[in-house]
Formats: sequence, C-alpha cells, structure tokens
Amino acid sequence: MKTLTVHDYQRVRLPDVKPRQVFAHEKGPDGRIILTPVAPKPAKVHFEKRGKYTVAVTDRPFDMEALKQALAEFP
Repeated sequence: MKTLTVHDYQRVRLPDVKPRQVFAHEKGPDGRIILTPVAPKPAKVHFEKRGKYTVAVTDRPFDMEALKQALAEFP
C-alpha cells in the first residue's frame, strides 16, 4: 500500500497522473476518497475588437480580484 501526505496547501502528489488532469472526487461511506478522471470542458473563447484593443471573450465567469492578484505576481 502506498501512502500520500497532504501538504499545508491541501495538495497531494499523485505519481501516475499527468499535469492538469481533472478528477471528480467523492467521499465513500467507509471514509475513502474516490477520484474519478473526467474530461475537462474546453472554454469557448473568441476575440473582439473593442475600441483600439483586441480582447478575449469567454463563456466562463472569472473573478476580477483573482485576475488582479495574478497580474500583480506576473514579472
């Protein structure tokens, strides 16, 4: 039996999993955690010209605060 340790940021490294692979998780009646691989739904994106800028428009909502934090961390 292999054991995994959860890090401080609630992360676990699964050795046989590819990066960005998506899983559905559920808790079993006996306390087990069941991970089921699922295919991610690709975002639909198109580009529009708005004034003098070209912007990407998507069908998925996003959080402006998370975007601001990501841009602040960008070098």
